[in-house]
Amino acid sequence: MTSSENNDVINDLNDITQCSVCLRTFVDPRILPCIHTFCLKCLRQMGVKQDESLSHPLSCPLCRQPFSLPENSFDALNKNFFMTKLIQTTKKLNLKEKNAKRVECGISTACCSSHCQDISCLKCSQQASGGGEEEDEDDDEVSKSSQSGIDCKQHSAKLDVYCHDCQCLICLKCLIDGHKGHRGETVADAANGFSREIESNIARLSTLRFLSCDLTRNSETQKQKMVTELKNTKMEIKKKSEEVKDLIDRHLQSLLEDFSTVEREKLKEADIVKLETERYETMLSGLEGYCKEVLSKGSPTDVCQLKNGLNQRTKELERLFYKTEIFSLKLSFKATKYEEILQKQRNLIGEIDVETKTVDSFETSAMLIGCDDGRSSSADLLKVDLHDEPKVSVLGRRIPSMVRPEVAMATRCNILYVCGVGEGTNEIWRFHLVSGWSLCGSLTQGRIRHCVGCVGDSLYVCGGFSETEGKVLDSVEAFDLLRCQKSLAVGQLSSSVQNACCISYNQLLYIFCGLNQNNVTMERIQVYDTVSNACRLLTRPIPNPFGPTGAWRAVLFGKSVFLFSRWTCFLFDIEAETWKEKEHLRTEVDYFGLVRNNKSIYVIGGGVDEVDADGRWSWNCCDVIKRISFAETQQKVFSSRWKNVAKLPNKTLVHCCSTLDFPCK
Repeated sequence: MTSSENNDVINDLNDITQCSVCLRTFVDPRILPCIHTFCLKCLRQMGVKQDESLSHPLSCPLCRQPFSLPENSFDALNKNFFMTKLIQTTKKLNLKEKNAKRVECGISTACCSSHCQDISCLKCSQQASGGGEEEDEDDDEVSKSSQSGIDCKQHSAKLDVYCHDCQCLICLKCLIDGHKGHRGETVADAANGFSREIESNIARLSTLRFLSCDLTRNSETQKQKMVTELKNTKMEIKKKSEEVKDLIDRHLQSLLEDFSTVEREKLKEADIVKLETERYETMLSGLEGYCKEVLSKGSPTDVCQLKNGLNQRTKELERLFYKTEIFSLKLSFKATKYEEILQKQRNLIGEIDVETKTVDSFETSAMLIGCDDGRSSSADLLKVDLHDEPKVSVLGRRIPSMVRPEVAMATRCNILYVCGVGEGTNEIWRFHLVSGWSLCGSLTQGRIRHCVGCVGDSLYVCGGFSETEGKVLDSVEAFDLLRCQKSLAVGQLSSSVQNACCISYNQLLYIFCGLNQNNVTMERIQVYDTVSNACRLLTRPIPNPFGPTGAWRAVLFGKSVFLFSRWTCFLFDIEAETWKEKEHLRTEVDYFGLVRNNKSIYVIGGGVDEVDADGRWSWNCCDVIKRISFAETQQKVFSSRWKNVAKLPNKTLVHCCSTLDFPCK
C-alpha cells in the first residue's frame, strides 16, 4: 500500500472513531439501542440537558430515537467493544505512520524542542516522552480488565468469584463473609456458562432475524396487494363515473378526493410498517453482532457483567417481534343507483368503504416426526399449517440419527427439541428454523415412551421405558436448554410410568395416565415440583380411565387441561382439582397427534387396533385431521362435534407432535 493510500485509510478510521458530539476520538464509547455510539461523558452531558432526573426516555443525538437508561444510569449502557478495538488499532497505525516520518537529527533533547516542532525526530521524541511509546489513557478496557482484573472495594482483593444467588462479582473473602452459603464459582467457570447463554441468545436472535426478513418481505407483498386493490377500485370508480353525464364532474371530483386521502394514508401506513420491520431487523443484527463481539473480544469479567443486559435485550426483542403486526386493506366500492336516491345520496357515484384489519405476522404449525403406519415408521418431519383449511407438507429435513416412533418432543423459544433419539435412545436433538437439526445433548439414561415438559430454560424428561434394563422408569431428568450439556437426574416420580402425557403449569409438571411397572393404568395424577424436585399424587383419581392409556393426549387451555382418548374426554381444572367428563368429544382413534392454536384443538391421524379371523393383531390407521374450537367445547352435546378439515399424505399413527411458529406467507 502506498503512503497516500495508507493516509486515506487512517483518515477514514479517524472519521469512524470520532464522536459526533465532541468531534474527538471516542472515550469509553457506549452504544445505544439504535446502534449509534457516543462517548460516555458526552452522553452524560446530553442527558443532563434533556432530563436532569434521567427518569424519562432520552433521545439519540443523531436519529432522535427515544431510549431509556438501564437502572437510570449511563454507566449501565453497553460498551462498544468493537469501537474500542478499532480506536486502539487506529492509534497504532497513527503511531506507526509518525515513526515512519521521524529521523534522528543528532541534536540534544533540549535543543530539539526548538528545531523539531513537528516531532520528526524519532530519538528526541522518545526521550521527551520518557524513552518509550506512550500508553493511551483510553486503551482497550477489555484487555485491561482481563489482564489486571477488578479489585474488591471492601477487601482490596481480586473479584475472581461469581455469586449466582446475588448475580454479582465478589472476592473470596466476600464469599466467606457476606455471601456465606451462596452458590459461587470462579469467574472463568461462570463466564463459560454465561457464554453458552449468550450463544443461545445468538441462536434465538438468528431465528428472529430470519423471521423478521420474511416479515419484511410479507409487508412488501401486502403493500403490492394493497396497490393492486387500490388500482382496481379506482378503475371501477372511473367506469361507474362514465355512466353519470352532466353531474359527473362535481361528484367525481369529490369522490376522488376522498379516495386520494385514503390512498395516501394507507400507503403511508404500509411504508411505516415496512420501515419498522427493517429497523427491527437492524436492531436484531446489531445485537447479534454485539453478542458475538462480547464472546470473541470480551473477557470473562465482561461476559459476567454484560450477560444480564444481553439476556434482557434479547427477551425485549423477542417480545417486540411477537407484537409486530402487518395491516392489510380491504377496499370496496359501493355503486349508487342515482336515479332512485339522487336526493338522498351524498355523492352520486358512490362512497369509499375502507376496512383495515390486522394480519397475523406468524402462523402456528404442528410438527410431526416418527409417524408410524403400524408396520414401519418414517423419519420425515411433517408440517401441518393450522389454518381453517390446514395444509400438510414434508420439510425434507430428517434427523441424521435413528428415530423411533416413541420419542418425545417439546418446543421452547420456537426451537423444537426431540429426545430419546439414536440407537441408545439417549440423544437430544433440536430443530432450528435457520440452521436445521443439530445434536445438542444426551440423556443420562436412554428411554422411550417417556413424556417431556419445559419449565423455564429446562426440559424435563419423565418416566418412560428402558430397553437395556427392560423396565418402566420413574426417574426425572432435567436438560439445561442454555448450556446444552448432558441432562441430570434430578428426582423421581411417585410411580414408574410409560406412555403418559405431561402438562407444565407454573413450576409444576402434571403427569396424566400411563401404565406402571405392572402394566396397570395410573388413575391418579402425578404432580412433580421442579423447584423442590418432589412428586406427589393428587387425591382425586380420573373418574373412568378405561381404554389403552398410551392413547391419552393432553392439551392446556388457560387453567384447564383437556384430556382426550378414543373412548372419552375429560376437562380437568388444575386449581380446583375437579373433573368434568365430555364423552361426546372422544377422538374415536388411539395414538393420535394433539395440538392447539389460539382458537382450536386439532386431532391428527391415529388408528384403531383390530384382530382378524386368524387372531392376528393389526392397526387400522387413518389420515384425517379434524378440529374443534374452544368455544364449541363449551356448547351442548348435539351442537359440538369434530370437523374433518384436511388429510395427511398417508394413514398413520402419531406418537410425537408439537408446534412451531412460522412467518405468514
